[in-house]
Amino acid sequence: MKKNKFLFIFLIITFFIACIYLYKARQLNTFPFNTKIGYYIPNSFKSIIYKILTPSHDQIISDKHILNVESITLPNYNFKMKYGGAIENLDEMNILYLSVDSDIYLFNTKNKKFKNLENNISGAYNVRDIKVIENQKLFAVLSVDKKNTNCGTIVLRLYDFDFNNNIFLYNNERKLWESEENCKFNSKTSGGRIEFKNDTFYISTGIFQSPINSGIIPENWSQKNNSSFGKIIKIPLNNKYEKKIYAKGFRNPQGLFYFNNILIGTDHGPKGGDEINIIKQDENYGWPCKSYGILYSKSSNDKNLYPKNSEIEGCINSNVNFIEPLYAFSNSIGISQGLTYENDYFYNFTKNIFVSSLKGKSLYRLLLNTNNDRVIQIEKINLKKRIRDILITKNGRFIFLSDKGFINIVER
Repeated sequence: MKKNKFLFIFLIITFFIACIYLYKARQLNTFPFNTKIGYYIPNSFKSIIYKILTPSHDQIISDKHILNVESITLPNYNFKMKYGGAIENLDEMNILYLSVDSDIYLFNTKNKKFKNLENNISGAYNVRDIKVIENQKLFAVLSVDKKNTNCGTIVLRLYDFDFNNNIFLYNNERKLWESEENCKFNSKTSGGRIEFKNDTFYISTGIFQSPINSGIIPENWSQKNNSSFGKIIKIPLNNKYEKKIYAKGFRNPQGLFYFNNILIGTDHGPKGGDEINIIKQDENYGWPCKSYGILYSKSSNDKNLYPKNSEIEGCINSNVNFIEPLYAFSNSIGISQGLTYENDYFYNFTKNIFVSSLKGKSLYRLLLNTNNDRVIQIEKINLKKRIRDILITKNGRFIFLSDKGFINIVER
């Protein structure tokens, strides 16, 4: 009897220690959350685990505001090595959410509930971004399409939509643009962001295959004018004959947004060197010929942290004038989408730039000089979550998608 009592106490103590460890491991993304063990656990069970271990409310103190973060579980989240999905404003209260698998939901920011629209975007294997052009009732989807086991393309589709009485309907699908096939494709390096201005779409594409040798791939798509990959593509809405490469030299650009009529893009470096760039027509941003990152295989104190141009196929031409980034991060933050805060709800953030991050699990607030060509202040706001997409609601709140199945609302 005494032995059973000690065993019971031991099991209770072990259980509590395990719970504390798992909670801390979830926050720090350490074992087992940073391993492939989770790929073999059913989605439904993982969703419960992450819901239990993720606080529903958190308070973050930034330099300018106290931020209150509420996390709501995404419906039917796919944990199986597919990352993507996107959010976009529909009206004052409703957010359109497309999962990575192209399932469509409405998220009501008032009652914090999802409504499944019970249809999806046909053909989309991995949703990268969406864009709602409200005044023209247009709805664009950028996705990776899988052609067969090995081959894929990046596709921009456009639809007409109508949204009344909380009913979202879309039709009249047309394919505005599609890349060439890549039979070594990898969705994680597809880039994949949409911006729209003056009846013109701008989309970002990455190298679109596994980043062997830190992404310095033999094909060097980023520097080739006959390739769609590693580019910013310009696609006029009403003139299909004027589609063209707008800028080149990118590795994995997962952010694209406007600041004071200036197009800004973010780009993943290899080990460090994540960039924020001012995007200008016909310019070359350097990848893989120039980077402020280092090779995955290198460590501090190593020599030759990044190869010389003469060692990279397609980078020998010394006459190319590569554009310097507006800002390059020394450490790897896994830079993702950005935005300009143009509301007065967070009154101390107005006209500041924000870029989000995956590995960094943070928002970075940037203040530029009056010429908009130099960063004069940067603040890291640790939100403790891998941020996949972010927007500002019409009433000034931040809403962001985070990996492991959450949509998050940030209020004062």
